[in-house]
Amino acid sequence: MKVMQMRQLSVLFVLGSMSTGALASYELAMYTTSNGAIARYDPVNRVSLGTFGSGLTGWYSNNFVTKDASRPGEVAVLNADGFNRWINYSTGVLKGQFDTRETPYYGNGPMNHTALSNGNYLITGYGGAVPSQKTRLMTNTGVVLSTLSPFGATYVPLSATQGTDGNIYQLIRRDNGGGFFNFYSFVYNSIGTYLGFNDLGVESDQYAYGNVVATNGRVYYSSSANTSTLYFKSQANGTAQSMTGLTNYSYTVTTGWTNMAVGHNGNLHLIQSYWNGTNYTNKWYTYDRLANVMAPTHNLPTTDYAGSLTMVIAPEPGTWGALALGSLVLMRRRRRA
Repeated sequence: MKVMQMRQLSVLFVLGSMSTGALASYELAMYTTSNGAIARYDPVNRVSLGTFGSGLTGWYSNNFVTKDASRPGEVAVLNADGFNRWINYSTGVLKGQFDTRETPYYGNGPMNHTALSNGNYLITGYGGAVPSQKTRLMTNTGVVLSTLSPFGATYVPLSATQGTDGNIYQLIRRDNGGGFFNFYSFVYNSIGTYLGFNDLGVESDQYAYGNVVATNGRVYYSSSANTSTLYFKSQANGTAQSMTGLTNYSYTVTTGWTNMAVGHNGNLHLIQSYWNGTNYTNKWYTYDRLANVMAPTHNLPTTDYAGSLTMVIAPEPGTWGALALGSLVLMRRRRRA
């Protein structure tokens, strides 16, 4: 009888979610793991919703994932083999792929990609045998529209994103000698024309900044996973903007964030993954942009390295079943408590 009641409740939850989805504020997180799979996660109820993509994402385990607004129900997964693959995040079915010809040289820094609102991509990495790292604006068939490298190879791109003003914001590092590094944000228009820059300052750690996202008229920068501390700054859209730092937050581990993504209400979610001597411990942070504070952290339900992160806000109807399953698991936990 109890089993039947739980099944009925699950079905009702799915139907109710589909009919009231427009009023809901659910969030679905997806992050890459060191075994090549992509994990689904409900950060509100803190419930794991299973994994997908294992064996489909390429030869290398270090994937980068992004939500592509032009392909509902799918995520784009960039592998170190240079291929971008689209996978349905509800069914796990591979939907297509293209060769970006962007592959990282071993030990030479990050590779990153971001889907733009028009279906194009920002791909940061090495282009074939070219011995410098660049960000390239390309179509979803791999055609390069623009190369974002206005001042040469000494200005190393780490990541890039599209601002809410439609412009492209590229995170740049430059070695200025003596063990210090300048960090900048180069700004381009939507077709890759350089407009100007913003100055993030000078740091002694080359990994002081490694991630960039944009929301609600601001651009946010956070530290790379390799840094020995945590950095976090933001600026208003545009060029020649002053930087604002997060002044009221604490963290439990002196290592940077592997990635961050925009969630509901423009808040930011960040993952911190570190080796505890036995396996990886992964912590979830949420930054409240209006209060300018970092919410208390909690652990993710995985012992694999958690890397790249993307968020689906108010997921498509095909995802409600997965969310319902997560809620069912949560209800069972509460009944046992």
